[in-house]
Amino acid sequence: FELISSQRKLRDSFFAMFRRQGRSVLPTSASLSGDAPSSLKSSTKTTAASSSPGVVLVFMCCAFVMVGGLYMRLNSAFSILADANVSLESDFASCQLANDELLGAAEAMKNKVKTLQKKYGGGASGGDTRRAREAGQEGDAKMEKALLAKIEPMQQELQALSRDLLPLMFGKPPYIVDIEVEMEKTETVTIEFASDLMPYTSLHFLKQVKLGLWDGAQIARNAGHVIQAGPGDQRNRFKEAGIKSVAFQEYSEEFPHEKHTLGLAGRPGGPDFYFSIVNNVKNHGPGGQKAYNLPKEADPAFAKVTAGFEVLEKIHAMPSKKGGWEALLTPIKIKAMKII
Repeated sequence: FELISSQRKLRDSFFAMFRRQGRSVLPTSASLSGDAPSSLKSSTKTTAASSSPGVVLVFMCCAFVMVGGLYMRLNSAFSILADANVSLESDFASCQLANDELLGAAEAMKNKVKTLQKKYGGGASGGDTRRAREAGQEGDAKMEKALLAKIEPMQQELQALSRDLLPLMFGKPPYIVDIEVEMEKTETVTIEFASDLMPYTSLHFLKQVKLGLWDGAQIARNAGHVIQAGPGDQRNRFKEAGIKSVAFQEYSEEFPHEKHTLGLAGRPGGPDFYFSIVNNVKNHGPGGQKAYNLPKEADPAFAKVTAGFEVLEKIHAMPSKKGGWEALLTPIKIKAMKII
């Protein structure tokens, strides 16, 4: 934009120069009036006719050369930006793949420890079994700590790459999305992303929205503490797009699972997400989901509702199956998600 502005200023200055040059070369009516000899009048007219076009032509050539150079610089800048975007996306994919491999290794090691505990702890006496279990738990804690120490730098790199990619792909923050749902009429819930604190998860979800993966999905669960949405029968779309689940459970203590925030469900998180209807810091924050292999992890909380609170209240008042997953008796279709 600065280059384009410079081009415009340059163009205007040259045009002004042309006008001034034309006035200085062409004779005025006063200079050719009165007693001026006819030979001088003729000479002046000839000079004006011959000199002015030549001078203007020189200035025009200079202008075209300079403007052409600016255009070349502008095109070069766009090319550099495009190459940088491709490079960032490549680094991002490589980093995510490496992180997935580390998480897979962590799961494999956890399962191996459990297998060994079961194999060698089953035939021991009560005291031996208790000591083996305690030793196993201590070993699990040490192993989890060591694995996290290796994984955390990779996660930080993913976050840094995400911060670079967000403005390239979606412009400057804030990033806002309208979620249109089909009820008696089309209703809208507006959300705003915590992209400064949760860059990786924000980028992950915004890419899903941009690709239209959530169009036609559904809100299917109405539990006491959350309203949950999922792909429904469109789960393969997320898998085929390669952005089904996050590579790691990003979390920020500065953006906890308070009422009206959005979080990713499951391990690894996504694609299902939920609206917190109550304060879920304890339930879905660090240590809240003890059923998973890494209980200290939290669900990613990545956005907050900024408008459409009454829509959530309507959904929360709708009947659902008692017990278990508490599925809505009539799922609500997500008509579309649109980046604003």
